Amino acid sequence: MTTASDTVPEGYMKDAKGRLVPLEAVKPEHLLEDELVRRLHEAAAQLAERLPAVGHGCAREPDNTNTGSTMSRLPHLAQRMFNTPIAIQV
Repeated sequence: MTTASDTVPEGYMKDAKGRLVPLEAVKPEHLLEDELVRRLHEAAAQLAERLPAVGHGCAREPDNTNTGSTMSRLPHLAQRMFNTPIAIQV
C-alpha cells in the first residue's frame, strides 16, 4: 500500500535509511541496481499473477526417479506457464 509518506519527489530517491537523496548524488551503478531490482520485482509480480491459473495443474506428477523433486518438474511447469518448451539442465 502506498501512502503519502511513501511518495518520492521527482529527481530524488530514498536511501536505505529512508532519506531523500538527489539523483545527481547517486552513483551510476546504484541507479542501475535500482532499475534492475524494480524490473525484477515487476516481473515477479506479473508471474505471481499468472501462477494461480497454472497452479491447479502443478500437483506432483509421477516421475521415473521416484524423487518427485521440484527440479525434475521445472521444465514441465515452465512449459505450462509460458507455453514454450524450456530446457533446464540439472
